[in-house]
Amino acid sequence: MIHNTYSGIPVEIVNQDALSRQGKVYEVLNGTDSISVTVYGTRSVLESISKEDIRAVADMEDLTLMDTISINLSTNKNFNQIESMKSDIQAVELSIEDRKEIHVPITVAVEGTPADGHIVGDISTNQNIATISGAESLIDQIAAVQAKIDVSGRSSDISTNVDLVLLNEEGNELDLRSKLTQNIRTVNVNVAILETKTIDVIYQTSGSVEDGYVIRGDVISDRPTITIAGRSNVLSGISALEIPAAAINVEGKNETYSIVINLSKYLPDGVRFVASDDDGLATATIEIEKTVTRVLNIPMSNISLTNVPAGVNAKIYVDSTGLGEEDVDLANVMVRVTTVGVSDAFENVSGASVTGNVDYQAFLSSVDQTALNPGLYQMEITLNLPEGIHTEENYYATVQIMEQEQEE
Repeated sequence: MIHNTYSGIPVEIVNQDALSRQGKVYEVLNGTDSISVTVYGTRSVLESISKEDIRAVADMEDLTLMDTISINLSTNKNFNQIESMKSDIQAVELSIEDRKEIHVPITVAVEGTPADGHIVGDISTNQNIATISGAESLIDQIAAVQAKIDVSGRSSDISTNVDLVLLNEEGNELDLRSKLTQNIRTVNVNVAILETKTIDVIYQTSGSVEDGYVIRGDVISDRPTITIAGRSNVLSGISALEIPAAAINVEGKNETYSIVINLSKYLPDGVRFVASDDDGLATATIEIEKTVTRVLNIPMSNISLTNVPAGVNAKIYVDSTGLGEEDVDLANVMVRVTTVGVSDAFENVSGASVTGNVDYQAFLSSVDQTALNPGLYQMEITLNLPEGIHTEENYYATVQIMEQEQEE
């Protein structure tokens, strides 16, 4: 009598539902579900038997208190002619636990950075929940179910199937796929890739400040520009974000005023801030100051008549009524000028220090004429005032156009 040994014979475990009905699951320990079988018999019998003919069965109905199941051996050929069969392992060893099922939200982890000038937009999946069941001790290790997708260098949308990975509390991947049951093992992930653009924010005001006060300069904001993201066809039509005047009302105010504005309210549809945690808030400050007014007596001799064409006899005319001939040069124009805030701007400023001019050609253009007939004309004076000082009305000089003298 001779014998043959066959390695790697799988053990078939039958009647597993006997355990599942009790809400239990099992795991085979120590590789006891793969055995080596030695068959004894005559040469002719052994030559007719191959590895595939050998069957090893463990019946869950025979489960012992030690959580083991005896292995029964048989062959599909010449079983009655075999002298004997022996295996190196006589029983399958099991670890039996309560079965547990969990439902875990699927999260998407984005890896890498899109192409310059692009960001990751909305992310969606075709499944939101994964159902996982198995031994309680294994299920309790699962803290998250994740789909990882790489967006490195991408400038267009992504749609692809991604394998799900199981993570523990520390974020480390768990290799439990073969030991657990999952309703899905892959998920379709869609990632929008958006363009970015930096634009100015234009702040406007409404209402009128209290009389005697003015708004000094433009609105000051901690967010004069913002960076937005969206589809290229949407961004191409956006050059600035205009905050409507109604958002900043200064009616009746007499001191510097600040207001917090939610810029996101004014973003066009399909546009968002680049930073996902951007709250869109901006502080706008309007500087309001009291006006200071002075009256300057500017000598008419400080006013020049300029751009008079050759051949035109013109001069600034001063009414000498009530003046002696020697006092004509003392005639002046009374100008009310204004500055904002403290009157320091008027330091070293007097009527005698201010000059001005009357532009003859500018007057011609304003009346749509190419020449003037002799007579008196009221022409606007352009005053050369120091920085920060201005007039709130226009002032005029009388210009006399005379007949051109005949040459002898």
